Amino acid sequence: MAVIIPSSTPTTLAQTIGSILTALIDAQAQSARTTIDFVNEIGFMRDPSDQTDKLRSVQFKYSKLDENNERKEFIVDIPLLALVDIPVIAIKTAKIEFEYDVVSTQVQQASAATAATGSGMPLGIVKERTILKGVVPRKGTNESEKAVLKISIEIEKSPLPIGLDKAMNILEVASSEEKKLDNA
Repeated sequence: MAVIIPSSTPTTLAQTIGSILTALIDAQAQSARTTIDFVNEIGFMRDPSDQTDKLRSVQFKYSKLDENNERKEFIVDIPLLALVDIPVIAIKTAKIEFEYDVVSTQVQQASAATAATGSGMPLGIVKERTILKGVVPRKGTNESEKAVLKISIEIEKSPLPIGLDKAMNILEVASSEEKKLDNA
């Protein structure tokens, strides 16, 4: 999502910062949707016989000594989601830097309702608010050049959400190992 901060029309500082924070929240929501899409695409497949989603798994064979100390072949069935790293990321920190030229100020008398709900302060403490309007200055002389806005974001792999962690525990139990029958 593009963060649009007009340079010709003064905006309030709240509008300017709000558009940046909204972009960060949208990015976090897109990350969550990507995780959901990944789990659905990789982890499940449609069973045409009953039109339900079934767990996608991989099977492989190997040989080892069995309980009678005889070499036998075994088949392992492991859910695919248990083998891949699920993309779960979150914005850990975001540092926003920009210049803001204040072009006008406006003192607004706070009503009782604004004082109680708008600022979170008790009645009687907030008597007025100052609204700053300004612009993010452009670098260079060409008006079509972009405004300077520096955003530094630190992203980290999040722990699995509780529900997905519990599902992964179920997948671990769903992994099975069976002795291959000799006549199969």
